Amino acid sequence: MKDISKAIKLLDKNRPQWQQKIDLSLLDMSSAQNCILGQLYGDYSDGQHALKLGYEKCVALGFSPEGDEYDDGLQEIQSAFADYLRTYSAKR
Repeated sequence: MKDISKAIKLLDKNRPQWQQKIDLSLLDMSSAQNCILGQLYGDYSDGQHALKLGYEKCVALGFSPEGDEYDDGLQEIQSAFADYLRTYSAKR
């Protein structure tokens, strides 16, 4: 599973309680509006800009998959965020 711990730390720092703003039923990492950054900032690229992240950093953090494994990578990232959010909700 993709390690998204650095992405979580970045969001915790820049968007406290960001987890409560994500609609898990809409989460779709292939959608610029329904991915994590899209749901928090309105659009993936707006989130990228707000957090001052280039493409390579987005890949490293787990907001984007790498090019060669794009489809599998999207599913892996989506599963990692969904699992994290379910665990977060269960603890609340």
